[in-house]
Amino acid sequence: MNNYELTLIVNQDLESRFDIFKESFDKSLSEMGFDIAFTEIIGKRFLAYPIQKNTKGLYIIYQLTGSPAAVSDLDAVNRCGEACGQGV
Repeated sequence: MNNYELTLIVNQDLESRFDIFKESFDKSLSEMGFDIAFTEIIGKRFLAYPIQKNTKGLYIIYQLTGSPAAVSDLDAVNRCGEACGQGV
């Protein structure tokens, strides 16, 4: 098992549904085999540059433990979600 850090930037338009989105994403991480060691909700911040015409985003930082095979699954889920940007 390897340690990973994930910074998720959620579209600011989802602010009213942020808790639901986070719970759903946490469940997805668990289903992929990741253990969530730590979560920090940074909140709304300006982006360094616009992403899909958004200048602000809701930041969440995760510290995860999981297998390297699960990372490719995570990348596929992030690209299909409503998040405006992310990185592992």
